[in-house]
Amino acid sequence: MSYMVIHIDQSHSVDYPIDKFPKLLSELDGEIDIEKYVALTHESEWCLSVAPNNLLILNNNFDELDDSWYMENVANENIIKLWCLLAIGNVDKIKAEQWIYGDPIFGI
Repeated sequence: MSYMVIHIDQSHSVDYPIDKFPKLLSELDGEIDIEKYVALTHESEWCLSVAPNNLLILNNNFDELDDSWYMENVANENIIKLWCLLAIGNVDKIKAEQWIYGDPIFGI
């Protein structure tokens, strides 16, 4: 299975090394623009995006009818744990977390 990450400058890296996930997350350090983010997208199109203040958003990029869920103020360690699960395609385990329904940025 394959995945890609999106850097804060919107560049992409395919199969970015898992041990570099903390570096990817650190790209948000000092950022305050809520529309800036870093993300990991699995080949299944499930995506975990992180915005400033460790706002974590789960959605499926392929199915626009599928909903979004989010968590606020997520610890870095938990973000990395969830990214690792998504990198191997374990979406069910990710969905089992305590998500809030909706899109916190666009209010949908």
